[in-house]
Amino acid sequence: MTAGGPVEALPASSGQERLWFFDQLEPGNPLYNVHFAVRLRGPLRPDALAAAVQTVVDRHEALRTTLRAVDGQPRQVITASVEVPTRVTDLTSVPATDRAGTASGRAAEHARTAFDLATGPLLRSDLLRFADDDHAWLLTLHHAVCDGWSAEVLFGEVSEAYLAAVQHRPADLPDLPLQYADFALWQRDVLADGGLADQLDHWRQRLDGAAPLLDLPTDHPRPATQSYAGALLEAVVPDDLAGAVRDLARRERATPFMTLLAAFAVVLHRHTGVDDLVVGTAVGGRGRVELERLVGFFTNTVALRVDLRGEPTFRDLLARTRTVVADAQSHADLPFEQVVQALRPDREPSYHPVFQVMFDVQPGGLGALRLPGVRATDVPVLDRRISLFDFSVSVVDGDELRLVAEYATDLFTADTVGRLLAAYQAVLAGVVADPDRPVGALPLMTAAERDRILAAADRREQAAQPATLTDVFAATAERSPDAPALLDAATGVGYDYRELRAWSGDVAARLHAAGVRRGDLVALLCRR
Repeated sequence: MTAGGPVEALPASSGQERLWFFDQLEPGNPLYNVHFAVRLRGPLRPDALAAAVQTVVDRHEALRTTLRAVDGQPRQVITASVEVPTRVTDLTSVPATDRAGTASGRAAEHARTAFDLATGPLLRSDLLRFADDDHAWLLTLHHAVCDGWSAEVLFGEVSEAYLAAVQHRPADLPDLPLQYADFALWQRDVLADGGLADQLDHWRQRLDGAAPLLDLPTDHPRPATQSYAGALLEAVVPDDLAGAVRDLARRERATPFMTLLAAFAVVLHRHTGVDDLVVGTAVGGRGRVELERLVGFFTNTVALRVDLRGEPTFRDLLARTRTVVADAQSHADLPFEQVVQALRPDREPSYHPVFQVMFDVQPGGLGALRLPGVRATDVPVLDRRISLFDFSVSVVDGDELRLVAEYATDLFTADTVGRLLAAYQAVLAGVVADPDRPVGALPLMTAAERDRILAAADRREQAAQPATLTDVFAATAERSPDAPALLDAATGVGYDYRELRAWSGDVAARLHAAGVRRGDLVALLCRR
């Protein structure tokens, strides 16, 4: 398909088209970068790693693809040969104690650098050399040519190609009967022929009447337009609790994903009071065995509508969640953008349509990456400082169970997100202790945390002196000057405590100058 130079422009997949349109609206935005950072300790051969990366690029058309406009629509242009060098940066002068921080910082910068979809290549590979036996490999790809499943394929093939390069032999990799462009053509044909009409009807019915916005309590008023500014926060679930969650899933004939999702829904329910929730998640999108060995963008998004009405027990909620997840997986071929078009929600620039909270479970570790004599470990979580959604939680299920939250900094502070993750762990502890407990009675904090807060409150109560409302207001403004104090429900415009204190002080000064004295009654006319 790619012999003899660039091929004719071929149709983009539905997912690629969506990412291309986003890139037209937000050029230079790295929101859809997929990034990996791996610490490699041992006698690494940089030349063999570079050759291995190039071998994988030569095998997979997706990694030699760019997206270019033809008559205003994106088309795939696949080039027969693309050189992707693995550049080596010498950092041997960095002290051993600073290497981890340097690797993490360089990796974050690598991940935040945008791609040009029209010129490509849509991946870059760099190697940081700290010592002969200590390197960090940085690999970033655009989501238009890669997804999470692709990473397993890519790492597995790099491992075999690396070994082959070291042994001076051809890589023993299976032939690829299809390429990503074949999938895109098939998808277009199926959609044009109405082959997924039944799935479209299903999603219309499933999401009919769902609330357009899950409004978690925020620290800041929602901006008129999403900036996608974000941050990451991570927490580790204790090993005994992680094991108990897995055991509960087995007993209830559910997957860990279903169990973890049901507990996450409890956290959202308890913080919003909403008992009919829509949460997004990603599915593999590889329904045919021929697609399993391909690198490309197959992932689809589905909306999971979780029903907490009637104050169910957690066991009841898990049974409902199991049905919802299985139902979504059997109707997961229809591209999510087609679902959004069919639902025709009011498109608000301030939030993502259909759902604003994302949840998924990912395998931990580096999976298929195996380089002889070299120990590969993840570089600690990278903060790209961006977030597509209001709030996303990825549960990384490996040697340990880690919670990685990505959140919109326009809405939340790190303290609030930390409390949400702590509440999630408390709910998990509560459900493994008693799955028959009603979801409304599950704890949102651990017993130790509750005792600590009660003790602190008791100390404050003993030390507190009687205070006026003015004193309470002044103390709050001093303690939390950036917290929202007043909100105009009609316009969404609000004051934080710093602004309100300045405004009220100005009003007080004007009244005093007008002759108002302590104890006088003054009428104020304000918006609601």
